Amino acid sequence: MRTIFLIITLFLLPAINSYGHEPANNEQEITINEKLGSYVPADIIFSDEDGKPVMMKDLLGKPTVIAPVYLSCTNTCPVLLISLADVIGKVNMQEGKDYIVLAVSFDEKDTPQLAAQKKQDYLKAINRPFTGNAWKFLTGSSESIRKFTQAVGFQFQPEEAGFSHPVTLIFLAPDGKIVRYLNGATFLPFEFELA
Repeated sequence: MRTIFLIITLFLLPAINSYGHEPANNEQEITINEKLGSYVPADIIFSDEDGKPVMMKDLLGKPTVIAPVYLSCTNTCPVLLISLADVIGKVNMQEGKDYIVLAVSFDEKDTPQLAAQKKQDYLKAINRPFTGNAWKFLTGSSESIRKFTQAVGFQFQPEEAGFSHPVTLIFLAPDGKIVRYLNGATFLPFEFELA
């Protein structure tokens, strides 16, 4: 099943650039305003996939990879997350020690229950043993989402069937400083390790 999904994904990748769904209108620009050198606020509170409140400062402390997604997406977010799982399975780094991963939902309607389900799916896609605690799936309130997306320069827009949004990974230093963006939905292991 994983092989079939990866084959389908490979056919979709040429059609996906660094943006998700096309915007329904031009009310707001759909883009990444890279904020290299800025910090993600340490006091943002999300819920993890177990429904426990977690503060951003308690999640940091190691290099951190953030995937901004919404969990009900059927278009580019699954492609981004399967590509992330694939590259995680290939890098010569140890999760939990060398880095952690956060999938941060920008849809306030996403729930910890859905996050837990998606987490299990993507952990399986890594295709090797992986410390589950090193990849958190976070959901939050509209206030937490707004604070986070503004801090990282992630501009998205609701539309009738989901969201128009950029497709990117955001890399943080252990202190929460934004150090790199990898735009698009495909990543090479050396790019990931370097970032």
